[in-house]
Amino acid sequence: MTADDTIRVTFSVSGTLTQEQALTSLRHHQPDELRPVREPSAYKGQSHRPGLFWISKLGRLVSYESRLEMIILKQLDFDRDLCEVLPQPIVLHFTSDGKRYRHIPDYLAWRASTPPELINVKPRKYTGRERNQRAFSACKAACAEISWTYSTQCEPPATVLANLNWLGGYRRQPPQFARYAPVLAERAATPAPIAVLVEGLGVPSLVRPVLFHLLWIHQLQFDLHQTLSDSSIVSLAV
Repeated sequence: MTADDTIRVTFSVSGTLTQEQALTSLRHHQPDELRPVREPSAYKGQSHRPGLFWISKLGRLVSYESRLEMIILKQLDFDRDLCEVLPQPIVLHFTSDGKRYRHIPDYLAWRASTPPELINVKPRKYTGRERNQRAFSACKAACAEISWTYSTQCEPPATVLANLNWLGGYRRQPPQFARYAPVLAERAATPAPIAVLVEGLGVPSLVRPVLFHLLWIHQLQFDLHQTLSDSSIVSLAV
């Protein structure tokens, strides 16, 4: 990509594609107006497994085209500031080394107090390929032009994924939440291991789901990069 390259964008507003517009035209549309530029493909023998993932913060299903994309959606669902996410959000049209290319990033995410984030999802072993590097560079250049942020998302650390998989089972507010949540929050004002926080409160099968749900919704916090266990230190979220 050079400073002379012109990047154009195709996007869908309420189901109607707007062909090769200036990047700045995206600023005129709210997240709820935009639609995916295409639907995930499904055919016999394909190597990837497309599907739908329930984003609890949005209260709806969002499509993915691979297991890694599903994992990234799980990470986004755990993001306390997430407001909206759009799969296959735009088509970028760009020039590199005199040739014209097109690229569809995987997701566009909106958060409460930061610029929109354009996301490509790619296994780490493929990120260095020329075609991917070319697409990533175009995305970075496009985001710089319209004051968005950009990221390439790869496989998260195994411990982080294991913790997200566990906490994801407690995304719904559990029974007895109103009873135990205030007590757990009061106890967590002084950071303590999980075993200490839940000790003596009642039936563990009722108390622990409340604690895990509080971790999921970020009212309590812990080190996501350490395996969640009874010895994990939990505190009130800041």
